Amino acid sequence: MPKAMETVWGENGRCPELFGTIGEMLRNACDHAFTNGHKIVWHLGVSHLEHQNTVKFSFVDNGVGIINNYNNRTNWAKVLAVFKNNAAVLEKAYKKGIESQTGLPWRGEGLPTIYELYNDNIITNLVVITNNVYLDFDKNIFKEINVPFSGTYYFWKVDKTCKPAYFV
Repeated sequence: MPKAMETVWGENGRCPELFGTIGEMLRNACDHAFTNGHKIVWHLGVSHLEHQNTVKFSFVDNGVGIINNYNNRTNWAKVLAVFKNNAAVLEKAYKKGIESQTGLPWRGEGLPTIYELYNDNIITNLVVITNNVYLDFDKNIFKEINVPFSGTYYFWKVDKTCKPAYFV
């Protein structure tokens, strides 16, 4: 993280919000994406474009995907009946949250935490692909796609258009 802040802002600094969000993606992958804990596979990619003061990030896991994980819940049919398609459900899950199957009030906040980083302009160009859903928050595209993907893929960047949310 310090090198990423240096690439964008010219100072070697920590960004707890970004670090925490990557941790949330990793926790989601480890806690929800895999039925067998020994086969957890994820990848974090970081590309520094120093001449553009930009750092691009991607995170991917090859688990069951967010939609398939939600499909395993007993109330999924009711949720889908209200929102009509998986893309609309997932958009709401990021922007407003979705009740945890445990019913505990502090659970089910992971996806909104990821969206909050984007909404607070700490990151930009947030894209999520999971199962049959494509979300591009910059372009306001939330749609189902005909190419199923078993897993979850994130892309985002930090550049000079973002709010500097780091400390030295």
